[in-house]
Amino acid sequence: MRISTLKAWSLFTCLLITHSVAAAPATKSQMEQGEAPFGDGYEQSLQSKKYFNKGNRAYSKAIELIKDGKTGAAERELRNAEKELRKSAKADQKNLAAFSLLGKVYARLGESRKSVGAFNYALQLNPKHYHSWLERAKVLLEMGLRSEVKQSFNVLERSAPNMAESLLKAIITFKEQRTAIMSTEEVAFFEWAQEKIEL
Repeated sequence: MRISTLKAWSLFTCLLITHSVAAAPATKSQMEQGEAPFGDGYEQSLQSKKYFNKGNRAYSKAIELIKDGKTGAAERELRNAEKELRKSAKADQKNLAAFSLLGKVYARLGESRKSVGAFNYALQLNPKHYHSWLERAKVLLEMGLRSEVKQSFNVLERSAPNMAESLLKAIITFKEQRTAIMSTEEVAFFEWAQEKIEL
């Protein structure tokens, strides 16, 4: 049965009044400054986005500097990106993009454990953020954690086949850049990746 417009408006007004009574009253300072009598979660979210944008710009600039061979300047920009992204994550601990990009920044800085930690946090926020699965797997590959790389591949193969293929290509590229003698386990791992590519 549909509620008439008048009844619906009355119900809305009643709920609004009930909520207003139940809510904590505004403090004197809030009223004097014209502030809203509720938390600043929205403001924190805006601050987080502001810091994220700064961090993202610094990261993008660092990538360009790396391409130009300016490693010293690139590292400075990566540190700037780290600083801004940490502020972004602190302002809004649900900012998935901040944690994911922070993982990439740490990977570029060679801080693998911090990188994996940032990606892990991003995946706690959203287990279906497959970009984080992929980038995390690349770091795990560098760390020699091959079984974890395979687990990441299995997740991507089921839900994001294109990213699973990207991971396999990254594994083969990693193998081609190796100069050290490989162990039996490493040989088996790279053969597994090659077989997956050929399927």
